[in-house]
Amino acid sequence: MTAGVPQGSVLGPLLWNIFDDEVLRMVGYADDLAVIVIGKSKEDLRERTEEALRLVGAWMGDNGLSIAPDKSEPVLLVGRRTIREMSVCMEGRMIETREAVRYLGVEFQRNLRVAEQVERVVLKAKMVVGALGRLLPNCRPWDLVWGGGVDRWIPHTEVSTDASGFPEKHASASMLCVPHGVRGGKNERVRESSSAPSVACKGKARKDLMQAWCERWRQTEKAAWTRRLIPNLAEWVGRGHGEVNHYTSQVPIGHRSFGAYLKRIGKTECSACWYCEEGVEEDVEHAIFDCDRWARVREECEMELGMRVDADNMIDKMLENNEEGSIAIERMLITIMKEKCDYERKRERREEVRGE
Repeated sequence: MTAGVPQGSVLGPLLWNIFDDEVLRMVGYADDLAVIVIGKSKEDLRERTEEALRLVGAWMGDNGLSIAPDKSEPVLLVGRRTIREMSVCMEGRMIETREAVRYLGVEFQRNLRVAEQVERVVLKAKMVVGALGRLLPNCRPWDLVWGGGVDRWIPHTEVSTDASGFPEKHASASMLCVPHGVRGGKNERVRESSSAPSVACKGKARKDLMQAWCERWRQTEKAAWTRRLIPNLAEWVGRGHGEVNHYTSQVPIGHRSFGAYLKRIGKTECSACWYCEEGVEEDVEHAIFDCDRWARVREECEMELGMRVDADNMIDKMLENNEEGSIAIERMLITIMKEKCDYERKRERREEVRGE
């Protein structure tokens, strides 16, 4: 052989990584390469993509290899953006973008949705379950075996079964690990074995894990804004009311439609607030608590709560055993973030139109 490395050999993977080290600094698995290109406009994206493909093709030529344009599939990952299809030149051939491509078993769709990928995985899982069901016809569906000699998982102590061997409708949904071989027969009540871990053990393990996370949360120097809002991680996770959705989740992490964040990730050149006077940087704290654009929204929330809301007391108010207060703050955050996200999408569309 004059180029590459032999397949199936013991040293093959190591030799391949050494041989392709320079080109694999992009994204690659074996001989499947993925070039990820980000551009500010359609024309900028095309130029960057063709330049990247030219460099890869040059490396391939210098090392006695070649690219297969007929096996190459580009896709525009644009989400909801209204960008038309695009073609790129590769080894003298024009290649049109596709609606979706599959890479290492994962389908990447143009609109960034994963519904079809999930359906495909679920279908494969059902086929595997069906095959196991045919191999183990005498096992009840709720007796899940996790490998040879490994414990079975059955419903928690004192679970009655019906005539078919399934748990009765009123049975507890909690799970208990029972050593292999401890199993109730048909219409028999399964009781907790003295050697089996109790549910209390699981509770203790969960408590220990949370304590470890809280300790790391206190010691880390990262996520300063998030730690300022949520100093006590256990209280936030264990709260009994309120919810976090697409809009409210952006406030504790400071991501998405904030000028400072957009500048940091390279989507804009300026971090100034879109609504305030020049020189005012728009970070998450300014947008939520100081920006005049949403002064009325904040006033309505504060009148309902009977107090001023700021970064240092917002989460404390949401953690109080008062669902109405939490709902008022959530309503304020959703109103602000929804309008900001809508404005950002409109601004991106205007820039895309100018770029075309």
